[in-house]
Amino acid sequence: MRGRDFTWVSRSGLAVAAAMAMLFSVFAAPPASADTVYLQVWWVRCDDQSEPFSDEVRLRLGGLFIGGWDDVDGGETHWYWSSQYYGQPINRPFSGNIGLDVMEQDGASDLIGYLSISESEVGTGPHERAANMYDGRYTVRYEVTAGPI
Repeated sequence: MRGRDFTWVSRSGLAVAAAMAMLFSVFAAPPASADTVYLQVWWVRCDDQSEPFSDEVRLRLGGLFIGGWDDVDGGETHWYWSSQYYGQPINRPFSGNIGLDVMEQDGASDLIGYLSISESEVGTGPHERAANMYDGRYTVRYEVTAGPI
């Protein structure tokens, strides 16, 4: 056995290893994508209505109406799932910062208050914040979560 050349064995082993690596890279799972950030609105409470009788409240997220209630009076809490229309999912995807507007709608939409919500709030639990920049005062309970796309 002395003097035999075994370099062909090591070369063929490298070729097999390279072929296996290429094969596994073809069948490997794709890389995990980033989680999507969602806004979950829980409820809206009227602390002080905007009009002398009742408010017609609308929620607008990033410029799109996402919920609303008619005949809202001071002291009432309206859960998001009871919103009378817009049948869209409760979990709203967004990225960065997004504006949640509380509007009064009587033919025209008037801004009652505004919340700036950030994706940096992910995992910090539910928040209750007042939206009362203008006429009336409303509190919104929401949570920012993340999950797979």
